Amino acid sequence: MTEKIGFPALAKTLSRFPDHEGFVFRRFDRLSARTLLHLETKLTYLEWKLDQADQQAVHSGDNEELRSIRTWEAFEENAKDQNRPEQKRMAICEEIETTLAKYRMSTLKFPLLGFL
Repeated sequence: MTEKIGFPALAKTLSRFPDHEGFVFRRFDRLSARTLLHLETKLTYLEWKLDQADQQAVHSGDNEELRSIRTWEAFEENAKDQNRPEQKRMAICEEIETTLAKYRMSTLKFPLLGFL
């Protein structure tokens, strides 16, 4: 039986307490804070990139690009074309979505954090 030594034995011992009073684990607050800071910085950068792409679209004079800024359907359709600038903007939006989901999940784990 492998539960007599090492991690299996320790896990078995810790799990015996019905109210989990034996569960004493590090929270890694410093690493968590650093991860949140990295995610915030990345989101700030992605926000800037999206703003730049939006400004470029506004000043392009391309009617399709302007339509893509105004309607999701046009944006989604034009983003399918690898030669259109909407494809780049869509990639930025998707990266924002993924990073923002990570950030939100991370912040849910820290209810005492102050958010701006």
